[in-house]
Amino acid sequence: MIAEEDKQEECTETDMISPESESEAAKKQTNNFDTPKRSRKRRITIAPEEYSPNHKIMYTVKILLPSELKMYPSQQIAMGKVIQALNKKQNVLIESPTGSGKTMALLASSCAWLQRHKLQQICLQHPSDADNSGIQNDNNNIVPKTDVSTDMKCTCIEKKKIQIYYATRTHTQISQVIKEFERLPYGRESGDKQLRHTILASREQSCVNVELREHAIKEVKDLKEACKEATDLRNCKYRNNLFKKYEDPRQPNELRKQIDGSKIDGSSSIWDIEDIAETLKNLELCPYYATNRLLIDDADIIFTPFNYLINQTIRNSSRIDLENSIVILDEAHNVENICRDSASFSFKETEFHVALKFLNILIWKIVKELEKMSENPSIEKDILLEQKRILQKVSILTMFFSLLN
Repeated sequence: MIAEEDKQEECTETDMISPESESEAAKKQTNNFDTPKRSRKRRITIAPEEYSPNHKIMYTVKILLPSELKMYPSQQIAMGKVIQALNKKQNVLIESPTGSGKTMALLASSCAWLQRHKLQQICLQHPSDADNSGIQNDNNNIVPKTDVSTDMKCTCIEKKKIQIYYATRTHTQISQVIKEFERLPYGRESGDKQLRHTILASREQSCVNVELREHAIKEVKDLKEACKEATDLRNCKYRNNLFKKYEDPRQPNELRKQIDGSKIDGSSSIWDIEDIAETLKNLELCPYYATNRLLIDDADIIFTPFNYLINQTIRNSSRIDLENSIVILDEAHNVENICRDSASFSFKETEFHVALKFLNILIWKIVKELEKMSENPSIEKDILLEQKRILQKVSILTMFFSLLN
């Protein structure tokens, strides 16, 4: 910014003119009117402050917002409450009407808090791969890595990374939240300022193995079961390629680089489940294991359906650890129905037939095993009795399924 200050010098020479030099003074005055002096300009350079086009500062946290966004009063109140709750490690319950911009308020405030926390927790002994020269502090000064004493005891490895789990009721709602997240700058920042994301989705949403899907339909199997069988037998090329190329699960950043580099249109690094499925299918990599096993490790914000957090079985299989995490339940009034669904189950008629077929095969195997054991005198009677008890239980279960059919 250039500030100009015009300062016209006043002529005070007439006050010092003697009687003998009046004529000369008159000539000088005449010349001054004919050729006026140029004004002196002083240039003052002021360094501009580096502010984003649109931002709010709440409780010392700078919240970056879309440049075109005009905040509702309710959004500002919600953001302030979220920042307060995170600072004090408290829970917060926000009720807001539909269309009041609560998703943007939740995302902007939680991402702003986490970004500041990340920058405050940067370890000088173990910096990230994004910056190899040094660490930038709040005054824009670079602290070289060599300034850090190697004898200093580091505790950063002992700390669990804080992650945001943003949960919605359905996968469709996740896509809508991703669009709001894409409007914010956090996912496109560079270095340690960037907030990386991933999406937890089921195999039905993310599996790109067409042959496996067709096999599951043909064999009347659940896609999850078919996937596990193919995984055990190493028959899925997408999963094999993924873990062959990225054997070290601690380096998901390389996978992110390949995902971004494969985008011909040069779009941003923010993607939803449809985008990542299409991109990884072209690379012949498995989207399910990429998002649920690799990208989750370095992700700062994880978008997920409710049941991934509420259902303990799914939570354990997905290796979700909610300790020291920020959990956001969007439209939390749906949690009651999700809990009810998680505790309920249903069967299809075809599943009864498959179960009955499996039990009959199991009975046949047990009977054959008992025949062999009875011919061997070295087999103890207790073992034979135990096998007969198992056969009896399986037979009762078979009768139960037969009655249901």
